[in-house]
Amino acid sequence: MKRIERVNIHNEYIYMRTKDIIEDEIPNKLYLYAGLAIKEYRTLGTSVRKKVTPVHSELLEVPISKMPSFAKRIPNGTIGVEVTKKQFHILLTEAHEDPVSLFLFDPE
Repeated sequence: MKRIERVNIHNEYIYMRTKDIIEDEIPNKLYLYAGLAIKEYRTLGTSVRKKVTPVHSELLEVPISKMPSFAKRIPNGTIGVEVTKKQFHILLTEAHEDPVSLFLFDPE
């Protein structure tokens, strides 16, 4: 008789943000990205399959002279953090209502 192996599924809910100043263009530009994704892990025996599904993202690329005031408060660099499923759905709802809110999320 063939043994049936159980598939285990685990999801991670990810928030990502990048802020960078692109200095090799004139005029200098602000690059600002924020996104939400779900990482799904499927385990079957010793095999693990990972799938990343982008759910929502916002992108802003403007000359520094036109940088929105909210962007000045965001630190330069890239972050990627795991959030709870509840936080993820709150962020997704808020991002649909006000896209700027996705840039301003503080994972601390």
